[in-house]
Amino acid sequence: MAAIHASLPPMRRPRSRRVTRSLAQAAGAPVLVVDARLREMDFGPYEGWSEAQLAADPVAVTRRRDGAQLDGVEPEADVAARAAAFLREVADLPGTTLVVGHGRTLRIMIAVALGLPPSFSASLRMRNCRPAVLEPGARPLLLALNLGDPAFEATADA
Repeated sequence: MAAIHASLPPMRRPRSRRVTRSLAQAAGAPVLVVDARLREMDFGPYEGWSEAQLAADPVAVTRRRDGAQLDGVEPEADVAARAAAFLREVADLPGTTLVVGHGRTLRIMIAVALGLPPSFSASLRMRNCRPAVLEPGARPLLLALNLGDPAFEATADA
């Protein structure tokens, strides 16, 4: 593995720190690159809300049903632009590049890499601490999603 690209310094979040440290050790301690483009989508006033809470909020229900942007939430198109810029930058790097990031941003990145609209990300479910594997190229291929031992997720959250 040539490099690990992370969304924020791993010391700022305990789970991120443990996962990044474990991956770096397993891969022979490659270069760690912190890249703000990999930060999680900004959910604004809806940060931390569950699907049940969103479903109980009449404004959120109506706007989501109608495909409208929720006030204060970062547009998917902005996240997609960040993801596309990142993907262009790492496309020609030698070796394997590992990206450690956040759920919605990573799902949008997968959609962008596959040439799909960012809204396709809502159709992808990613488990915490589980990799997705993309094969780069003119037509990238999604080789795996949620790969690995389910027990790892429980130990990574501990």
